[in-house]
Amino acid sequence: MEKKGFLDEYKIIKSPKTVYDPSKYSNEEMYQWGLEAKTNGYLDGYLICGEASNGMKFMGYFRNGKITNFHPVTSFD
Repeated sequence: MEKKGFLDEYKIIKSPKTVYDPSKYSNEEMYQWGLEAKTNGYLDGYLICGEASNGMKFMGYFRNGKITNFHPVTSFD
């Protein structure tokens, strides 16, 4: 970080985050499928992994009794 607290470099990641096409799936659909996957999922440490009824897989993050984020994934590896 530079002196003012701003990041001055990018983090290199091994694989990009999953992105979905909003012309194919609405935000509401993704949200509902994510909730469904969470309900049908399992907890692995701080990760919640689950699958919606349409077959779409989601991974979420569980901290202090709450889900802080979730997103679609192609696998749970």
